[in-house]
Amino acid sequence: MRLQRLGLVLLLVLWAVSGWHVGQTPLARASEAGEILLARGTKLYLDGQYREAREQLLQAEAVDLQNAEIKLLLGITNFVLHDYSQAREALTAALNLDPGVPRGKLYLGATLYYLGQYDEARRWLEQAKAETPNEGLVYYYLGLCAYQKDRPTEALSALTTGYTLAPEYAATFKAYERALEAPRPRVERPFDLTLSAGIEYDDNVKVLPDQTVLPYLATDKHKADWRIPIMARGEYRPIRTEQMVMGLRYSGYYGINMNLDQFNFFDNLAEIYLRYYMGRLTIEPSYGYNLTFWHEERFSQFHNAGLRLSLIETPILTGDLTYLFQDRSFRYKVAPDYKRSGYLHQVGLYQTLALGAKGAWRIGGVWERELAEGVNWSGNTYRVLTELSYMFPYQIFAWGSFAYGRTNCDNNDTFFGYRRHDNYYEVNFQLRRPVNAWLDVIAGYIHVSQRSNIPDFEYDRNIYQLLMSASF
Repeated sequence: MRLQRLGLVLLLVLWAVSGWHVGQTPLARASEAGEILLARGTKLYLDGQYREAREQLLQAEAVDLQNAEIKLLLGITNFVLHDYSQAREALTAALNLDPGVPRGKLYLGATLYYLGQYDEARRWLEQAKAETPNEGLVYYYLGLCAYQKDRPTEALSALTTGYTLAPEYAATFKAYERALEAPRPRVERPFDLTLSAGIEYDDNVKVLPDQTVLPYLATDKHKADWRIPIMARGEYRPIRTEQMVMGLRYSGYYGINMNLDQFNFFDNLAEIYLRYYMGRLTIEPSYGYNLTFWHEERFSQFHNAGLRLSLIETPILTGDLTYLFQDRSFRYKVAPDYKRSGYLHQVGLYQTLALGAKGAWRIGGVWERELAEGVNWSGNTYRVLTELSYMFPYQIFAWGSFAYGRTNCDNNDTFFGYRRHDNYYEVNFQLRRPVNAWLDVIAGYIHVSQRSNIPDFEYDRNIYQLLMSASF
């Protein structure tokens, strides 16, 4: 037992010495009980058992409230566990007790960075740099703060110094350097507007089953057509601070068919949103109104309430959790006048991997529950999807996606008298190349295939696109 305790104390001494620098003095000695608990916490921390270490350090803190060393290691342990609020509290307390506590200002600055308080983080990091000018991690985090404040030259300089002083951490921070070298969208302007138009060929405008045409049309006994698509997308951000953005979004699509004009489709979606930044976490609630017209008659009306949580898990990996509620209403202009309405609950989970400055890969899954009234189907839909984007030489940007969905209805179809089950597949591919600073040319292809146990809902569809897109 005596040798074991001696070994724990030696580990504590080694950790403490690793944090000292020239000109600093040793920390105040803890009480005997606090010393034992601190030694246990230190051993668990060095073994990578951070949650167990935190438990021991919390007990040590309760025994010895005025010991800066205990609060320092507790703050660092919370930092490693990504509990940044608790880390800030413990590190601030440690510095109040002893302003010279080893690495305290560095870790407090890093903690404030992850909490999104970039100016305050920089203030502490500059103090840490003045006291320990050869500490590489200080420069890494100063570079990240400069990156967030849109000072790329300063950020690159600080990161380069960090690589020189602490090359063991270089791999973790290289992704930020690649992001700095890539063109970064600027957000000073409070609005964005994109207009797109071109030509499409759609071989199943009405989305009818295979081997069928439109028998009730006197002149157009087919279901394919050329179409002119007109698309608009805009965003206005009147309220912007370091912690939040509040704005409006609009997207619209109008498809003008050459022959089958009774199937022209006009879709509008307007949203108001609030985006709030809490360190690595972004919270975005929103409300939207979706109105569509089919041949100048109202087809559907949705009220949407949504919430998105985005977490930067690592410099190259981001996770998104989404929820959407829809109040849905449809009208069908056939005789008799069928109508349907209901509600939709949707939950999605996505992971996005940054491929350096060249592109990204995203994969996710969605569950939907629709509760319907009238001529409609209640049921569950499960979807998996993945998309990949990449910038090739000659400024050719490629984007592709694949989605699979399974729908299981839990009520009988109105006309066929039994439950509907669908398997849905979609492949989407686009190539984009800029013509100048504000105009792009886009070539695209979409394939949709649905297999169903009800013949009326089994179909294939191919859409070929050539578009011009202007950004303002």
